[in-house]
Amino acid sequence: VPVVDTGTSFGDVPPWRVPGWQRKDQFGVSYVAAGLFATVECAEWFPNSGGVEALQTFADEQVWGSTGLVGLAASCEHWNVQPVDKALREPVTSDLPVLLVSGEIDLNTRWEWGEQATKTLENGTHVIIPYATHSTIGVKCAGQIMSDFLLVDGDMSAVDTSCTEELTQPAW
Repeated sequence: VPVVDTGTSFGDVPPWRVPGWQRKDQFGVSYVAAGLFATVECAEWFPNSGGVEALQTFADEQVWGSTGLVGLAASCEHWNVQPVDKALREPVTSDLPVLLVSGEIDLNTRWEWGEQATKTLENGTHVIIPYATHSTIGVKCAGQIMSDFLLVDGDMSAVDTSCTEELTQPAW
């Protein structure tokens, strides 16, 4: 993982201490995945984002959002990774069984993107988990669907997804 000079745009604050870089697992335990996250984002996402100014404008227009990615984008010039080949941004095509699972209220990865992704996956199935956010695996129903998909070698006709119809809106 590249070493980032602390004299970058973050001043004397190491990048992994910038808000948005600290990650927590499903149990609330902190871990640092900033190096891998920044490498992927700076190689794949930022080169196609329109630049730091465009991202800041977009962030300023959000009612509920985070400016953490704007800080990440600003650091990419110091991260020293090459953008991935544009061909890698083409839609994936496959005839293999693929299960895509989306949270209905995910602010990070909209469920509509799952719908779009399945268009080029001949045997793709998209399951939307009602009332779920970004971490659908934490929803028992979603975890069961994913497990069953693997246990039956991707035969969706053998996977019961009816649990999605039984989920109720959380009290929050």
